[in-house]
Amino acid sequence: MIILFTILFFLAIISLILGLMKPCLIIRWGTDEKKTRGKAALISTIAIIIFAIGAIFSTSSTQKLSSSDPMAKTAQEETVQWNKSDPDALKNGNIKLAIGEIKKHRALAPIAESQDATVVYKSPWNYYGKVISFTGRVAIAENNPPDNDLSKALGGEACEIVIESSKNVIIDALIAGNVNNTQVGQQITLYGYPVGRTDVKNKIGGSFTHLVVIGKLQ
Repeated sequence: MIILFTILFFLAIISLILGLMKPCLIIRWGTDEKKTRGKAALISTIAIIIFAIGAIFSTSSTQKLSSSDPMAKTAQEETVQWNKSDPDALKNGNIKLAIGEIKKHRALAPIAESQDATVVYKSPWNYYGKVISFTGRVAIAENNPPDNDLSKALGGEACEIVIESSKNVIIDALIAGNVNNTQVGQQITLYGYPVGRTDVKNKIGGSFTHLVVIGKLQ
């Protein structure tokens, strides 16, 4: 409605100008003596006021409707606030956010971006909220118990697949679903949301820093 009133408002302004120039173009009834500039201006001015008020009320109604629209509120509420200040995936809360995101998609491969794993590893916060594809050789492929908290959060099945990229970046992926036919030593591509990094102790007393990803195998 606001568009209609706006158009009519400008047409009324044009009619005011035309009426002042040639009243008979606006006043189509009565004798020529009654077709005065004053009457033409009065008619056009009244129309301008009416259409201006209509446009104002239409704008107000649209704003009220938008503010009360549950779908609009839902969209605002669903804006994910990723924690970019703490890179520790086990502390920053991003794992929970990523789990919520992957539940929205049947498959992640169609929306995944290709990116160098080294770049993502160095600055994971630049890729929070984005699905990235990672390719590497499998070092660990283990299913989680069904009663595990992660399995429950991911719909009943979850597994951990650790891969090493061609540039020696270790990606620790918590995957929705089971490992299926994934074997240690196999090269695979997985898709997921980077959520930060974490340090994992190795067998000789040191530690490796893993890039943590929440995702799917497809």
